[in-house]
Amino acid sequence: MKKATVIRILTLAIMASMLMTSCGGETGGDTTEPDTETTVEETKDVSYPYEIKKLDGREFRFLNCVDDHWQGASQIIDYDSMNGETVADKVYRKNRDAEEKLGIKITVTKEAVDQLHKAVSTAVMANDDIYDAVYGCVYAFGTETDGKYVLNLHDIGAINFDDEWWNPSYAKSALIGGDRLYVAVDYMNLNGYTWTDALYFSKDLVTKYGLEMPYDLVRDGKWTLDRMAEYMKPAINLNGDESFKVNPEGRSSYGLCVQHSGGIVAISEGAGGFVVERDKDGIPAIVSNVEGAVNAFEKLAGMLSDEGSCFMYNTAEYNSLMAFVSGRGMFYQGALGNSLGDKMRSASSEYGIIPLPKFDEKQSQYYSTVSQYTLALSIPKTVADPETVGACLDYLEWASFTECIPVVQDALCYKGVRDDDSIEMLDIIRKTQYTDMGVIYGWSTEFITKQSDNVYKGKLQFASDFASAKQKIEDNISKSLEEMGING
Repeated sequence: MKKATVIRILTLAIMASMLMTSCGGETGGDTTEPDTETTVEETKDVSYPYEIKKLDGREFRFLNCVDDHWQGASQIIDYDSMNGETVADKVYRKNRDAEEKLGIKITVTKEAVDQLHKAVSTAVMANDDIYDAVYGCVYAFGTETDGKYVLNLHDIGAINFDDEWWNPSYAKSALIGGDRLYVAVDYMNLNGYTWTDALYFSKDLVTKYGLEMPYDLVRDGKWTLDRMAEYMKPAINLNGDESFKVNPEGRSSYGLCVQHSGGIVAISEGAGGFVVERDKDGIPAIVSNVEGAVNAFEKLAGMLSDEGSCFMYNTAEYNSLMAFVSGRGMFYQGALGNSLGDKMRSASSEYGIIPLPKFDEKQSQYYSTVSQYTLALSIPKTVADPETVGACLDYLEWASFTECIPVVQDALCYKGVRDDDSIEMLDIIRKTQYTDMGVIYGWSTEFITKQSDNVYKGKLQFASDFASAKQKIEDNISKSLEEMGING
């Protein structure tokens, strides 16, 4: 989508209908009429490429999840004060500067992550204009609220998804029919970056077995499942243990560590194992040729068939992440944000981060899939002035992208120590963020999860299972398209 002009033209009339003042944390909106006179001051930022229309100090009202979320999620979008933590302090300073530039006051209402969608739907059904921008897990907004409670972001002229701060790679992958986009995985909420799937590798084991660091393979577009299998093979070793069975005190090492079958799902997606695609008109449909998905899953089944090739275990007492950080795995599949958690921070084995592998070198790009639990941005249908909201968001997104993402990338490096190889890999991952529409919208989630479980159990029967599941997936897609008013 393109802006009509590079210079934003937001008239005084638009400003007067700006965001209704609210209490920020209450479920009912403040019904007090806004002042009819709105002070608008034009400013020009030396770096931001568009003109800024400064408002009169009104609240800009976010809905976000509570602060107490998963470690490394980076989902807190504002802080009451600086706390000495590098990323948090950068977010705080960025927001205060943005408030001054835009003439707004940022407020955040917080709900448990499983209550966010209910909060949005309740407000919209009551016609309460109490939120300007809302966050929710992409899978839930995809299955519950698309076209019902939130606006089509593609219709908002103040937002240009070709701009780098709007995550164009993800936006293009999530676009429906060429002009429908209800959720944006963004950078105002840094969870939109840190909850991207990636692959961790043990630098210690790479060195131990005389392998090359895989960075050049990634740069050259040659990081594939076959190369990953080559790296895994020497690491599958009992090292004196009697078996590969779970043993926190053991010495056996594994090719790949995953917390659950979602790790296998992510790797299959990175290899292009999608069963939902978009047709020539951009409408989601079941794949016309399932061979790509069959090949990806069969390749994974071969890679993970040997004992010790994949360690999948997840309890509070011991899990696959603990095994990896103690040097007992060549690879670990997880979100980027795992690197910000306590376990990674205390890792005794040095690690690096690279994209998920391609299926083969012919694959056109890396697919750095976004977790279905990622918090994504939407704008409720009740906002009084979508263009003004969009203009404010655009500046906030630009500021987060230019100021906060570099700081987050430094923090994601091993123990927070910046190195050029890691930063380059993190940039590749950011630029290739992608969504598996079938999983995000829930159309093929059950089927793909079953196949990933079967890969781990050595019972893959993809072709026959797909034949049985195909009609249900098609029905799921048709139902969603009907709700969106799209004829598939």
